[in-house]
Amino acid sequence: MAQVEMTVSMDSRRQEQIDRFCAISGLSRKQAFNEMMDMWERLVYIPWVEFLEKEEQRRKTRQVFKKQREKAEKGEAPDMTMEEIDAIIAEVRTERYAKTGGK
Repeated sequence: MAQVEMTVSMDSRRQEQIDRFCAISGLSRKQAFNEMMDMWERLVYIPWVEFLEKEEQRRKTRQVFKKQREKAEKGEAPDMTMEEIDAIIAEVRTERYAKTGGK
């Protein structure tokens, strides 16, 4: 696992709460923070995980379209019929719905 250093600013009341929790639980601040993040991910939702996955998919999609466009501009790609385009769109939608549970 990669190590990252962070500085967190908080009010003195919160600092005291964290210090008391760490003293009672026997966890370091680092361990307590990691436990909190794990619990937050399980119970709530961490939006950046999904955002990064979607952004990676967008990046890959853009690369594919860019290559296809370059081929088309050079005359290296045959024209597709509307039926072929519709079939590809339907296939991609089916795959996306299977992965996301219909979202």
